[in-house]
Amino acid sequence: QQRFYQGHPAEITAIALHPSGILVATGDTKSNIHLWNAQSMSCVSIIKGLVKDGIQHLIFSPSGSRIAAIHFDADSTVTLYNSSSGEIIASARGIPVPMNVFGAAYSPNGDEIVIVGTKQVKFFSKVLNTKRSLESKVGRIGRMGKKQTYFCVQYMENDAVVGCADGSLYRFSNQALIQVIQAHAINEPVLCMYYSARDGLLITGGKDSLVKSWDSTLAEVGTSLDMSEDLDGDGKADCGSLDS
Repeated sequence: QQRFYQGHPAEITAIALHPSGILVATGDTKSNIHLWNAQSMSCVSIIKGLVKDGIQHLIFSPSGSRIAAIHFDADSTVTLYNSSSGEIIASARGIPVPMNVFGAAYSPNGDEIVIVGTKQVKFFSKVLNTKRSLESKVGRIGRMGKKQTYFCVQYMENDAVVGCADGSLYRFSNQALIQVIQAHAINEPVLCMYYSARDGLLITGGKDSLVKSWDSTLAEVGTSLDMSEDLDGDGKADCGSLDS
């Protein structure tokens, strides 16, 4: 059976799950952020976004006390809100158009946010303070990597790992690139990733239809899963699912 939260009057464009696993945040094209209970499907509160161009990404802090929103305005403004009161804590310019923001992540200690997009990895530090303006710094690529489109990002322990358009993973420490590996097929973008702190594993998915696992050194673990395989023998790629 399916249940629905139907409180949004406008198109929903972003979603984030609270660390408790009970509270859900959804953002829409009117820049409203709805916080609702995933068990009762009831609205807990509504945060009116600082910028009225809509929400493209939402991420909760590790404690769940704050929620960061990346807006759809010309600056891709990053705004930090108190998730209980809806109060605006701080904001900063993100990655300006025509470049896009494709991913965002919160550090495990809650004091840094990173966003990634077209030709830029941008870090916002000291976000635990109460200053109205977030401190930002563009990630240092150096000669080890190259500027390209970055599609996704996750923190692995204290380092930010970024999925790139050329199929590689970039690992940043203290806002500087320290490691590059060719994770997926060349020029087949890394499109999504998830880090399991419990297992110490980073999971990545690429346009090459492969799902792979990586340890803390970014060494591949186990066997990759090919999502293009014909699992039920009907001659068609199943994208990882069996026909009922």
